[in-house]
Amino acid sequence: MSRPSQQSESFRRSPHRKTRPPLIQWVTDRSRLFCVGGTFVGASLAMLVVTSCTVPRQLYGPPYQVFGHSVEGRPIRGAVLGEGDETQLLIGVVHGNEPLGEPILLRLIETLKDQPELLRGSRVVIVPVVNPDGLAANTRTNSRGIDLNRNFPANNWAKTTRHGTAPESEPETRIVVDLIKRFKPTRILSIHSPLDCVNYDGPADTLAKRIASVTPYPLRADIGYPTPGSLGSYAGNDLRLPTITLELGAEETPDGSWPRTRPGLFAFLDFHHGSGSTALTADAPSRHDHAIAPKRDQTADRRESDTSLQAAR
Repeated sequence: MSRPSQQSESFRRSPHRKTRPPLIQWVTDRSRLFCVGGTFVGASLAMLVVTSCTVPRQLYGPPYQVFGHSVEGRPIRGAVLGEGDETQLLIGVVHGNEPLGEPILLRLIETLKDQPELLRGSRVVIVPVVNPDGLAANTRTNSRGIDLNRNFPANNWAKTTRHGTAPESEPETRIVVDLIKRFKPTRILSIHSPLDCVNYDGPADTLAKRIASVTPYPLRADIGYPTPGSLGSYAGNDLRLPTITLELGAEETPDGSWPRTRPGLFAFLDFHHGSGSTALTADAPSRHDHAIAPKRDQTADRRESDTSLQAAR
């Protein structure tokens, strides 16, 4: 794929962006403009390509709202569904090069819109993309080179080049912190990759075991390296909110990840109902279902990255 031209960049940043059809806006927001011989394909073809993929019917109307903007001004959108005494917060794409959280959470939003009975008297807040700049650039960090999952105001936050000049120095981090303060969730789930496991922080061991029991992702209480300033450190360990990190495998695809994650997401949402509803956890894949290609061993690379950051303190 050729690199977007300056013309495409100015088109993305046009003040008239909000007037574009939602699906075309979705293409430009993701910087996935289609090129043929250096010429951008017309809007009708772009829409045809996008609509052939699994995307929500409506991306910008209710229940979606803008919670804030990234460093580069991209909107950070989410959905608030249902009402009740309990609130669950789910977020994705904290790291821009871990994009699978977006299609999974968009699919979850559509499922809950179509089947509101699954909410069972709860409020659910879902933010599919926390780091839109990193997603557009395919980088772990935001556009200022800060790892957002090391920028939360946790007691163990440590100043390094990639952790930020201070906790919450980044607008994307502040948005998540503000959501926690505003909606006061009783539990939080964040989708990452590629460690292929269910990890948790805070008083979440029972919840994590339940999610692991209905998905092919094994339970891992310790991923093998420290995560200062992470969401888990802040929300789980400091605020004592059950916080789940659902780590997908390295070679998963959007279509393949949905059946693997769906039972775990439903178990997360339904956890306050004790043993849970059979309707929510039925058809859970075993650890041998939905086979994917052999996974690259990225765990060591990720540990080395965090170790190098510590050394830079």
